[in-house]
Amino acid sequence: MNEQLTFVLVDDDVINNMLSEILIEDEFPEAKMISFLDPEEAIASFSTFFSPESQSKTFLFLDINMPLMSGWEFLEILDLKGVKKYDSLFIYMLSSSVNKEDLKKTELNKNITSFIEKPLNNEFLNQLSEIHSQ
Repeated sequence: MNEQLTFVLVDDDVINNMLSEILIEDEFPEAKMISFLDPEEAIASFSTFFSPESQSKTFLFLDINMPLMSGWEFLEILDLKGVKKYDSLFIYMLSSSVNKEDLKKTELNKNITSFIEKPLNNEFLNQLSEIHSQ
């Protein structure tokens, strides 16, 4: 991938964020990386790391189960702010547990690219690299 990429992690788990950052930096060394432990802070900062007019791709990895706000609530707020599925925004829902209801919600939401079981892994990031380099 030659274009600038941005990866945004929204997860209340410090260790998971750290491991994800390491894996992403290994696969995409030139990418911009932004991590949030607080989903409210991520929402407040959203316009600083994503613009619908931008030609660069933004990958949002969003934890579903957080104590301050669920990933689903996060998406509802983004929707209220007018953030929709853009060609340059890819939203991946993350969870350490595979809940059938979460999988169904993911499939039904046109703004979500996919569901990923935590933790992120090299195989997924390799696939991501191949898919988005086309």
